[in-house]
Amino acid sequence: MRALVIVHDPGSEAVLVGDRLEHHGFTLDPALITTESGNPVGSAAGLGEPSEYDLIVPMGSNYSVYDTDTIGSWIGDELDFLRRADAADVPVLGICFGSQALAAALGGRVVR
Repeated sequence: MRALVIVHDPGSEAVLVGDRLEHHGFTLDPALITTESGNPVGSAAGLGEPSEYDLIVPMGSNYSVYDTDTIGSWIGDELDFLRRADAADVPVLGICFGSQALAAALGGRVVR
């Protein structure tokens, strides 16, 4: 079983959740999205298809999904990726910022 772990910035890795997932047989595929300064190093556009994974875990961040002036435009690709994961019936466990992204992707509002 494969779990994609979307790491939004260094320091927000899966750690304890990752340990439990590995304990239950998952192989973790981490994907780093930004550097410590918030500059994109990747984007969800390069993550492939959600159906390649058995689970997707978008992790936390120092930012908020609604703060696009600070985080930039990379979040749009991730929201699209999460919508496609939902459409493909791939389970998503959003943690902190990841839950904000999941809510926004599925039509919810994230406000201050």
